[in-house]
Amino acid sequence: MLAPLLGVIAVGLDADLVAVGVAVALFEAAGLVSPLSGWLIDRIGPPRVALVGLALFASASFGAAGSPNVVVLAIALAGAGVSSNLVESAATVWVSARSSFAERATWLGRLDLAWPAGLLIGLPIAGGLSLISWRLAFVAVSAVALGSCLRLAAFSEHTASPVERATTGWTWASVRSGRSTIIAFASIAAAIQLVIVSFGVWLGDVHGLSTAAIGAVGFGLGVADLTASVLNIRITDRIGKSSAATIGATVMVAAVVALAASNSLLIVGALALALAIAAHEFALLATKPLLAEIDPEHPGLGIGLGFGAAAGGRGAAAIGGTWLYTVGGMTHVALGAAAIGLLAAVVYATSVRDPETRGARP
Repeated sequence: MLAPLLGVIAVGLDADLVAVGVAVALFEAAGLVSPLSGWLIDRIGPPRVALVGLALFASASFGAAGSPNVVVLAIALAGAGVSSNLVESAATVWVSARSSFAERATWLGRLDLAWPAGLLIGLPIAGGLSLISWRLAFVAVSAVALGSCLRLAAFSEHTASPVERATTGWTWASVRSGRSTIIAFASIAAAIQLVIVSFGVWLGDVHGLSTAAIGAVGFGLGVADLTASVLNIRITDRIGKSSAATIGATVMVAAVVALAASNSLLIVGALALALAIAAHEFALLATKPLLAEIDPEHPGLGIGLGFGAAAGGRGAAAIGGTWLYTVGGMTHVALGAAAIGLLAAVVYATSVRDPETRGARP
């Protein structure tokens, strides 16, 4: 939700776009706590971690709404980043622990339908509220998070945690065995983040779109994201997780190259952007089951390491994307995304395998 509002927030706080980009980078980089989140999930269970995350997210979002300057906004967004990571990690481990590896992409895909669905609902609302004040969008997010926290608290009282205590501790060998999966996951996340933090400004600067129109484009990107989740549910478990991730990364690279070549054409550029978003999401969803298998007795470990690496990549890309845009516009941004995405595609194709096909953990 933040990307389309970067320009509006910068104007509202009388701040430089790059400074706001740094604040967003802190939101993404806060996910570096993911390894700690994974450890905590393995210790006390996903429901409790999710409750803490939702409560913190509600507080941080409310703090962002009242930010008097970009420094306070950055602190609030960092808190929101930490808490949202807790929620996402806990939900992913919870579903992974309740599903077999053969069907895990299907079930995680169903879980991830919540993200694009939230985008489809949230972006138009945020765009409409930002016509009054961008701060109202954060107030609305805070209210939703608080309501979700209360609902989960009531639900979790009657639901046992599906994550059993591991009989042994994790080892560095299991971490090393999953490094290719983690690198590819982080690279694909960083590649698309370059584009995500820049597309709202690009649509406004180059094509003259209003905030409401940019929100409408964001709605279309939500449809693309939703399509990727549906495709993941239908085909990833059939063709294999690593194969699906390779396909997604390759298509994303082709899409951002097309965006670089057509960024002055609104319709063509927007379609290329939508395809890149969908392909990246497809690759990420296909990889999540592999992360949980890095150490099957400690699913939080692989999820935490993967999400943490991805958060670091997104944080760096949030700064890099805004900088690249100020230097050379969307062309530079898209070519940078293509280079990082190509790295991800190569790693997926050469080094990432499903456990069944190589007889070892990914």
